[in-house]
Amino acid sequence: MYICDMVTYKEQLKKKKYYVINKDNITLGLFTNLKQLCEEIKLIEPKFPSYWTITRLDKSKPIKILDYIIQEIKMN
Repeated sequence: MYICDMVTYKEQLKKKKYYVINKDNITLGLFTNLKQLCEEIKLIEPKFPSYWTITRLDKSKPIKILDYIIQEIKMN
């Protein structure tokens, strides 16, 4: 038998991650989803790698690609 623990909304928000993308110290956007971030930046910069490439290549934080810096943040 599986018992599911209920998680409150406040606990869900504490675990939520946001991705901020910067270029030349200018913030270009705040995203809740890394895949969405990659798709949006690919419209501006065609040489920007896909989501799958980023997740396979770079595990370090912040992620540095071309002139862009992607930071993972948590807001409480």
